[in-house]
Amino acid sequence: MKNFIFSLGICLITMACSGSRQADRASASGIYNNEEATNTDSAYSHYGKAIDPTGAIPSSELLATLGDQEEVRVKVAGEVAEVCKMKGCWMIMKLGDDDEMRVTFKDYAFFVPKDTDGKKVIIDGTLKKESVDVATLRHYAEDAGKSIEEIEAIGTPEEKYTFVADGVIII
Repeated sequence: MKNFIFSLGICLITMACSGSRQADRASASGIYNNEEATNTDSAYSHYGKAIDPTGAIPSSELLATLGDQEEVRVKVAGEVAEVCKMKGCWMIMKLGDDDEMRVTFKDYAFFVPKDTDGKKVIIDGTLKKESVDVATLRHYAEDAGKSIEEIEAIGTPEEKYTFVADGVIII
C-alpha cells in the first residue's frame, strides 16, 4: 500500500510539473493562454481545442454553406491573409475573389503566432455575418498596424463575415 501511495504521489508531482513547463513554454513563445495540442504529424501546429483536419470544406465554398442562415457551425480550410500584429488574437482569412472573414478565438482563450500570414489553416467553429461598429473597426486597424490617417478615415459600420474558432490547425 505504501508503494502505491508513493507511486501515486510521484505521478501527481510529475503531471503538475509537466503542466507548468507547458505553460512556461507557451508564455515564452509569446502565445498567451495557448492550448497547443500535440500531434504525431510535425507538419501541423494545433491551437485551442484539438480538431481533426479531415472533413474541412474549402474557404471558397464557405459563403454558399452559410446561405440564408444567420450562422453555421463548420470546419473550413483556407489561407490566412493577415494576423493581429499585437498578439495574434485574430486573423483574416480569404474566402475567394474579394471576400474575407475575421477569425477570432473562442473566449479569447488562445492566440496564433503573429507570423501566420500566408499560411494554410484549418479552423473549426461558427461563421456569422454581422455589422461591425466603427470603434471595433478602428481597433482592428490599430492592431493591424495601420497609420493614424487610415484609422481615422474609418467612419461607417460595415457588414462583415466573422468566425469564432474553437480550434485552429496551422499547416
